[in-house]
Amino acid sequence: MARLVLGIETSCDETSASVVRWENGAPSLGSLIILSQDVHRIFGGVVPELASRAHVQAIGPVVEQALREAECRFEDLDGIAVTAGPGLVGALLVGVMYGKTLAFSLDRPLIGVNHLEGHLFAPTLEDPEFEPPFVGLLVSGGHTMLLDVPQWGEYRLLGQTLDDAAGEAFDKVANLLGLGYPGGAAIERLAREGQPGRFRFPSPMLQELDREGANRYAFSFSGLKTAVLRTVRGDSSGNGPTIDPADVARGFQDAAIQVLGTDPRNTEVCADLRKVSEQLVEINVVPRLESVFFVRCGVEVPPNAKVDGQTGSRTPIILNESSRNEVAAVVIAVPERDVEGTGRVG
Repeated sequence: MARLVLGIETSCDETSASVVRWENGAPSLGSLIILSQDVHRIFGGVVPELASRAHVQAIGPVVEQALREAECRFEDLDGIAVTAGPGLVGALLVGVMYGKTLAFSLDRPLIGVNHLEGHLFAPTLEDPEFEPPFVGLLVSGGHTMLLDVPQWGEYRLLGQTLDDAAGEAFDKVANLLGLGYPGGAAIERLAREGQPGRFRFPSPMLQELDREGANRYAFSFSGLKTAVLRTVRGDSSGNGPTIDPADVARGFQDAAIQVLGTDPRNTEVCADLRKVSEQLVEINVVPRLESVFFVRCGVEVPPNAKVDGQTGSRTPIILNESSRNEVAAVVIAVPERDVEGTGRVG
């Protein structure tokens, strides 16, 4: 008999719910509903109070639709899982209180989930046999970090962004180019029309890979963002040649991808890579990231990976274009040996 768990996510500006089935020792996705909040477009970014109010209005209908698509009732649920952090406090509170109330009324267990850990577990929905050890590059909204995962529940933070996360940099550059908010999908679409190599922006922190220190595996996008700003302002002042926004978008995206997918053979963390896992999921904005990571690992791209926007058999679940508002990725590399980390994810 299948066991059913309802998952609720309200950490930022999307209200989402899903039903996961556990049957014959394997999980499967019964439904997934994502409702994006368009109100933030007016302000060029997420307004926490407005996000909280939108969650209050949407969470009931979203959960009910998830149950309908999974063809189950509240009484059929065996447990409730809800994002407990990190995220916007008010937004999180809406989901947590809804989940607690529902669990209490149904007399079902409630599980608080760290949504960053949830990204790491996501490949198990594609492959139930997937398990640590692996090194994960997690790029999600306001977070960009490299993690060593020797076993489930144990996470060593190898490096994270020192300033903007990748998703934040995409949003800010999109604003500079007049593309509005959210910016990730807009930059991706525009970059397809851009000329490769027309603008070569810096890829910060790559030099740290050859040095010992706390920032060896750190990321930074502020310098890249500033370089784009100077290019755009130089064009608007009339002191330089006219630029094509598509070329700027392409140059920025290529530089950002280089930061995220730089050659792991230059780093101790991936020195003994055996292979790169085929479990690539949730690449919502930068479809070229997988191919860059595979190529720079010096291995052949698996036939079922999505490369340069061409989707193979494993496809991220995206309900509508407006849901593509953040860079969300888990790129998995399986090391031959454990890695010494520098900390833990709280």
